[in-house]
Amino acid sequence: MREELVLLVGNLLASARGLLDEPKDYGPMRCLGAACRVLELLEQAEASEPRLVTVRKRIEDVLTGPQNHEHTAGFLDELCEQVAVAVTRPAEARTDG
Repeated sequence: MREELVLLVGNLLASARGLLDEPKDYGPMRCLGAACRVLELLEQAEASEPRLVTVRKRIEDVLTGPQNHEHTAGFLDELCEQVAVAVTRPAEARTDG
C-alpha cells in the first residue's frame, strides 16, 4: 500500500506541475484520475462499498471514453453528490466495519 500511495503522490505532484502549462481542461481529468486511483486503493484494502465502486467505474468510463468537456461540470456534481451520500449514509454492505 505504501508504494501505491507514494506513486499517487508522485502523480499528483507531476500533475500539479503539468497544469501550469497544459490546457485548463486537463485539470479535471487529472483530478478524476487521482480520485479513481484512491477508490481502487480502497477496494484493494477492502475498505470500499458498492456505491464507491460505482463511482470509480463511472470515472473510468469517462477517462477511457470520448472526451466531452461541456458535460464535465454536471458529471463532477453527480460524483460529488454520490460520494457525499456514501459518507453521510453508510451502506449496510460496507466492508470497512
